[in-house]
Amino acid sequence: MKIIIAPLLLAFTAHLLLAETSTKETLMILDAEWENAVLETNLDIFEQCLHPDFVWIHNHANSTQIGKEAFLERARKKVKNARAKTPNLVLPKGNKLGPLVGSARTQHNVKILLEGNTAVIYGYTFKDYSNYRMKTRNEPERRVYYNFMRTYVRKDGHWQLLSNHTMQIPSDEMQEILAKT
Repeated sequence: MKIIIAPLLLAFTAHLLLAETSTKETLMILDAEWENAVLETNLDIFEQCLHPDFVWIHNHANSTQIGKEAFLERARKKVKNARAKTPNLVLPKGNKLGPLVGSARTQHNVKILLEGNTAVIYGYTFKDYSNYRMKTRNEPERRVYYNFMRTYVRKDGHWQLLSNHTMQIPSDEMQEILAKT
């Protein structure tokens, strides 16, 4: 009996590990899509992936958002204002602004904690500013570093972003962190 149970237990454990790996890969893709959506102010992605009770806490207090609708309303205003201020600039069609806020957002040292229908993803985002508005103002290119932690919940079989906590990290502090990794 022990001989039969051991392979079954091993097979079940392997199945669970594969399922968790697949879920983590899915979450990594979803979170990378979130980063890109923030870069482009992509209203369609925001609409799809945000939980109704979404909360974004940012170290810049005026960037704190509570509720999906409040976040969407702020994003809609941002798109509308940018389109009005830059009528000669070719912007993407549809519900997104395009990468005007920063030319790139890249994630580093991303980790995932997974417990049932809840996932916590944390790591660093590097945001590079070198865009149209900066070039027209003769501003230098620069990189800003953020530490982030996002909580996703699975609802009706789909992962939704429930909360996002973002903290800007001074450049010299980030260089120390990078030197250790």
